[in-house]
Amino acid sequence: MAPHHPGEPDLQQHRRRAGSHLRDHQHPHREPAHCRRPRRAEGDWTTPLPQETGATTAVIDGRVIIESGNYVTAFDAAKGTQLWSTPYPDGIYPTTDPVGNAAGLLLGFIDGTFASYDPATGTRQWSVPISAGENPVGEAVADGSIYVTTNNNILALDAKTGRQQWISHQPAVRVTPVAVNGMIITPSLLNGASSYAALDAATGTVLTEFPVQSDTLHAPIIADGINYFPGDIAYTLRAR
Repeated sequence: MAPHHPGEPDLQQHRRRAGSHLRDHQHPHREPAHCRRPRRAEGDWTTPLPQETGATTAVIDGRVIIESGNYVTAFDAAKGTQLWSTPYPDGIYPTTDPVGNAAGLLLGFIDGTFASYDPATGTRQWSVPISAGENPVGEAVADGSIYVTTNNNILALDAKTGRQQWISHQPAVRVTPVAVNGMIITPSLLNGASSYAALDAATGTVLTEFPVQSDTLHAPIIADGINYFPGDIAYTLRAR
């Protein structure tokens, strides 16, 4: 590049200005890239719910299952078409989020019962009482069993019939359990201190306890064979 001498026109600066003017002339309505408005995000389909209340969702066998207000409703996952809608008994509402598979949509209720619905039709397949005076809090499904936590217990039910298989006293669990490698992992205050307990999924026997220095216990998270225990202090432990 030739040196620029004082008093002489700066040809490079002139060319840059001319090019900028030409671009603005060619695209007079274009906004600068950094301030262009994003396009409005649109879903493939939208549909109203039976009631305008908070909702929880599960996706089972090509159906979007939504628990909302006094109804559980299924929609076609591809089209959004409503397939069925089943009301709950008067005054009874779920205390757990919907989970399940093609064999059954599972929900626990404020009256201390646990129920399975047919995901294809919405028909209630069975309903069983669980721990007296306690409400279901969370559930996990594995190997043909449902593992349900309450305020002070965790129990296993047969996924096809609802028959109780075992029950284990685990004070102050109150979160959704995790099923992994033949074990059920859940928070516990069994010995008066904050800990996570690993139970045998087949019998409910406590295999081990992992004490933590945390006043707040949450549902553990499993990823790539590692247990993550969130709380006031986060812990990790390899699942085996």
